[in-house]
Amino acid sequence: MASKKLTTYIIAFNFLMALLIFFFSQFVLLLLNGTIVQSIGIFIDYGFPPSNGWPIPTIHAPLLNYPLFVFIFTMIGNVIFMVLMRREKHAELQY
Repeated sequence: MASKKLTTYIIAFNFLMALLIFFFSQFVLLLLNGTIVQSIGIFIDYGFPPSNGWPIPTIHAPLLNYPLFVFIFTMIGNVIFMVLMRREKHAELQY
């Protein structure tokens, strides 16, 4: 069984990451308000809706997909916690 301290760290880490994903998602949605999303990947490419049938000529850099990176960091963190739990469990079985 995992120690109480490690379990507390895991719960706190996942709660913090869930909040980060939520707030970064809201931030990205706020930045993309009034735009047309063209593609989503590592970057979010967006454009502006045409006015009076003519496209608006704009130059913009694609937006970094922050929630995706927070999710990847969360998965890596959980794998590290799983390894720590297995080491702790293995150490308990040896005694």
